[in-house]
Amino acid sequence: LAAHRFGLKRLAWAQLVQSMVAFMLGWLFLRRLLPDLSVAPRRWRLGVLREMLGYSVSYQIAGISSLAYEPVTKMLLAKYGGLAELGLFEMANRVAALFKSIVIAPQQAVLPAAARAKEGGSRELIHLYEQAYKGLLAALLPSLAVLLASAPLISIIMLGGLNRFFILLTMILGLTMGVQSLLTLAYFALLGVGRAGAVAFGQTVIGISNLVLGLLL
Repeated sequence: LAAHRFGLKRLAWAQLVQSMVAFMLGWLFLRRLLPDLSVAPRRWRLGVLREMLGYSVSYQIAGISSLAYEPVTKMLLAKYGGLAELGLFEMANRVAALFKSIVIAPQQAVLPAAARAKEGGSRELIHLYEQAYKGLLAALLPSLAVLLASAPLISIIMLGGLNRFFILLTMILGLTMGVQSLLTLAYFALLGVGRAGAVAFGQTVIGISNLVLGLLL
């Protein structure tokens, strides 16, 4: 409402107020759960701070690397393929990304579960991972089969006819998202046990490989 009348500066102020309100509400609920928590930290442990900062920095690096993946892909497509191919890629990528989000949404629960299982030792963590992997395969394989079989129908619905390039893109991206979905369990499990550095390394390798292989091929 403020941005509509006063411009983007008011939108920035609204974001700041929103963050402050979220912080205060979060602090109030935290005090209800932990009434003995002091208002200000009375003990300061450098090792814990270093661990928290290391985890946060690694997580941010992983996020930035994953965000850079799609713009780089679109840049390469625009340069070597053209705007028409880029538009078809964008549509096919959205279809594949929607498929991936549906498949991996339940797997996000592995993150807190892995953090808890870590306290029980490696055997409990391995058992959690195996059970979650079976559930992922049970959801992924039939969903992927439906996506691949539906590619021509999706082309008719979205483009008004059969576009071979779009169908091929949808099938390739669907298979790619399927393989990536198999990696999400490791992604969430590593974050759950505090190994964000490994996640950041993996995402950075993916980002660099995407650019280098894209240029070479």
